[in-house]
Amino acid sequence: MKKQIVLVADDFGMDAKINEAILHAHVAGGLHAAALMMAQPGTEEAVAMARAHPRLQIGWHLHLNDSCPATMARWPWVLHLSRLGLASVSPDVHGKLCAGKLFDNGTIP
Repeated sequence: MKKQIVLVADDFGMDAKINEAILHAHVAGGLHAAALMMAQPGTEEAVAMARAHPRLQIGWHLHLNDSCPATMARWPWVLHLSRLGLASVSPDVHGKLCAGKLFDNGTIP
């Protein structure tokens, strides 16, 4: 039986830079698939890229932290995790990220 390795990129749709890197790896021939994140700053661009490159297989990326939820302003547990010192960003930064108020370099205007 022939075995095959399938390389899948994570975070497709998170932002423009990640989308560009994923598409570059796919076009160069090293990447077979990507996990698409919904309701993120780069989701629409990622969907357009996927449509333009139908050989790139797309799956769904289940994300429950460090991203923006599709149905609410922020994840309800971000504040709790922040208080425990377990969140990767503060609730304030997370809220501004989800509102699209962070610059590309990660700074808050």
